[in-house]
Amino acid sequence: MIPVITRLAPDPGPVTVPALLAALTRPPGLAPFAPEALAFLTALHRGLIDAPDARQLPELQALAFWLRPAALARLARDFQAGLPAGTLAVPRGLVLHVPPANVDTLFLYSWVPALLAGNHSVIRLSERGSGPAQRLLLAQLGALLAAPEGAAVAAATAFVRYPRDDAVTAALSQAADARMLWGGDATVTALRALAPAPHALDLAFPDRVSWAALAAESYLARSPEQRQTVAEAFCNDLFWFDQQACASPRLVFWCGAAPVAAAAAADFYPRVATLATLRFPGPDPAARLDRLAAWHRAVLDLPVAAVDHHGDRLTVVRLTTLDPAHREALTTAGTGILLEARIPELACCLPVVTRRVQTLAHSGFAPETLTDFVRALNGRGIDRLVPLGQALAFATVWDGTDLVRALTRLVTIAMV
Repeated sequence: MIPVITRLAPDPGPVTVPALLAALTRPPGLAPFAPEALAFLTALHRGLIDAPDARQLPELQALAFWLRPAALARLARDFQAGLPAGTLAVPRGLVLHVPPANVDTLFLYSWVPALLAGNHSVIRLSERGSGPAQRLLLAQLGALLAAPEGAAVAAATAFVRYPRDDAVTAALSQAADARMLWGGDATVTALRALAPAPHALDLAFPDRVSWAALAAESYLARSPEQRQTVAEAFCNDLFWFDQQACASPRLVFWCGAAPVAAAAAADFYPRVATLATLRFPGPDPAARLDRLAAWHRAVLDLPVAAVDHHGDRLTVVRLTTLDPAHREALTTAGTGILLEARIPELACCLPVVTRRVQTLAHSGFAPETLTDFVRALNGRGIDRLVPLGQALAFATVWDGTDLVRALTRLVTIAMV
């Protein structure tokens, strides 16, 4: 029996896997940063800016900002400038994308680098359904792909959905020249067990966690209005996507003398909790139960000095020490639980950094402090250091990989 999957865009409807692959395994027709791809993404940017429904969804406005024409033009210039002499960049071919279900917009962030690299793509969306942001995105994409101006991108793209079926995913994997695999460790491991073609590239994005660090003295030196701005930035990092995104902070470091760190924390958390109450939906009963279990587990697994509840939005579990023996337990907070450690300086957290730590959102540190910190890490973990408030901003360099460059091949052209 030939498996049938649902094509969402372009040309919505049922399609067999052989028919889908027959169209998409032809050599790509777009070069890296092709004018047709840039024009399509510019049209999507404008659609997200103009659509009234999209203006009500912050994650779509963040996506629109990322797709702004000036940013795409800068990506194109940087890409071309970084090519080795005597080489020409070409697409890898067909890319299979398996994005997670917990972030509605992530499938776009996976697909766009592949499109900019000139590739064909099959993007498999979760059968668990979609939220309002994904539904609106699919509607916009469907309209743009159906327009004559979108024909070149439509010929290179298929957004699909099908129930979990290893046979279908295996067939798509065998046809792919690259795979972008997103999700938890178990999901990525299971997908990798479905072997791709021998020449294919796998880019895997498994479970990651993220932290935040604030310089306590710098925070207290700010005016009340400036402190509120810092709290707003942290609140956005923490509560967008209900702390489920890999870049959402789960552990915060207050850096400075103990009395200064205590004073800064006492001012900061009530501001964050108040903002969360005003701007983000309250937790449902299941989330409340998850939080209760999480902070009890933290008390059992970690050296805890205190547990501070700030309303029903935020629970801060303050640690007494940072012990390398607890590295794994330091990555398991979330669901409104924030671990906290007070340390004299940023370098004191070096012993507990692992490869699982992705992002450090920071506030109040000098550039040379951050540079020295990265040099001291020397690759053991943390791929992104971003200002507080920008933890959830996507970039084409993700988890330490330049996605556009990774999804191209370099052809050497040597002359006598």
